[in-house]
Amino acid sequence: MSLALIDDLSTLIKSDCKDFVTKLDLITPTKPSLAEYVESLREPHAEGLKLLRRNGQFELRKQRLILKKAMIKEGLPNMSLTRMRFYGKRLGVRNATKTKQRDLREILMKI
Repeated sequence: MSLALIDDLSTLIKSDCKDFVTKLDLITPTKPSLAEYVESLREPHAEGLKLLRRNGQFELRKQRLILKKAMIKEGLPNMSLTRMRFYGKRLGVRNATKTKQRDLREILMKI
């Protein structure tokens, strides 16, 4: 489900892709590139989106609320930029990987 929360797979970095491939037990070529990782994640991502968008997107809102509570519990004011980008990607913040730390913190506080 956490893979489906990411709006755009191209925003993932190689270590994120590797984690998802490992968790989903997907088969990839030996020493895959970022593009090969993303390609192998496209089908599971689409299936997860279908599941999240059923019933008027109830499950999507539920998962994002759980993520928001975890983010608040972790302490948004003292959070590192990489951690804020992690939450930003999953909470639907556009350009979370390119946004400055101060701006991203403000956006996440408004969510």
